[in-house]
Amino acid sequence: SSQNNHGEFGASINRSYTNYQNSFLLTRLNLNYHLNDNNQLAFNQNYNDARQKSDEELSQKVFSPSGQSKSVSGLSWQNKAFGNALHTTVFAKLFHFRVELGEVTGGKNPRTAQKRSYDNFGYGLASRYRIDNHIGLKFSYEHAYRLPELVEVLGDGVNIISNPDIKPESSHNLNLS
Repeated sequence: SSQNNHGEFGASINRSYTNYQNSFLLTRLNLNYHLNDNNQLAFNQNYNDARQKSDEELSQKVFSPSGQSKSVSGLSWQNKAFGNALHTTVFAKLFHFRVELGEVTGGKNPRTAQKRSYDNFGYGLASRYRIDNHIGLKFSYEHAYRLPELVEVLGDGVNIISNPDIKPESSHNLNLS
C-alpha cells in the first residue's frame, strides 16, 4: 500500500506554486472647448496598461512577461437649442486593444510569444428634450466595444483559465425614456 497525500482527485495532479506580480498604469485626459454659449467640443482619452510577471517555484515552467494595453479616445460635440430645452451630444470613439503574451517554456502547456492588436470605431448620439420642469424625453444610441480585462486574457492561475484569443465585444445600445 502506498501513501498518497493528494486526496482522491489529486493523485495525478502535479503540484505547482506560481507567483504573479501585476503592475497597472491608468491615465485620463479630458479637454473641453466652448465654441459659444450653445456649443462645446470635448476630447477624452483613457489609457490603461497592465503587465504581469510570473514565476513557477515547483515545476520547470518558465514564464516571460505578458501584458495588455487598451485605450479609448473620444471626440464629442454638445449642443443646446430651443432655449436650453434640447441638449444633444454626438460622439465618436476609437477603441484600441493590444495583447502581448510572453513565451511559456517547460511544463505541460508551453506557449510561443504572441502579439495581437485590435482597433475598433464606435459612435453615438444622446439627446434630451425638456418639455417642462417635470417632464422630458431622452433618447440615446451607441455602437460601443467592451475591452477585455487582464484576468480575462491571462487568467488568475486558480479559477479563471487564460483566453489569449479573446477579442473586444461589440454592442449596439439603444435607450428611450
